[in-house]
Formats: sequence, C-alpha cells, structure tokens
Amino acid sequence: MANQPHGGVLQDLVNRDKDIAADLVKLAEHPDTFNYVLDDRQLCDLELLLSGGFSPLDGFLDEEEYKSYVQCSQKAKDMC
Repeated sequence: MANQPHGGVLQDLVNRDKDIAADLVKLAEHPDTFNYVLDDRQLCDLELLLSGGFSPLDGFLDEEEYKSYVQCSQKAKDMC
C-alpha cells in the first residue's frame, strides 16, 4: 500500500493547459520581461512546492494568511 500524502491530497502544480503553457514558454524565452530574483531558501521552497514536498500546500501565504497563522500558533502555545 502506498503512503498517503500529508493532508490526504497531493497537489498537482504542473501546468497542463496548453494555451497557458505556451505563454509561460514565451516568458521563459525572454527573462528580461520579468524580474524574480530568488535566494537559496526561496529556490528550495519553490522546488519543494513543485515536487509535492509541501503538499497539500499549493502556494505561498499572503500577508493576511501569514498573520492569521502566527496568531493561531501563538494561541496554541499559550494553551500548552
């Protein structure tokens, strides 16, 4: 029996839409049209997202989600 992914669902983040994929390929051919500079930690996080290592996450937290997570984590610590 195969192991279940954490959270029960393995997120598939591979883009299989041919129209969108073609646009992404065009962007990749002209890296001067966008500017994303990732440090080593961010590259590692991106690789884990794309390989399912962070499943069931499907992206990064925005500021509101992050603050909510921190607040809930602090409340959980106070209960211990």
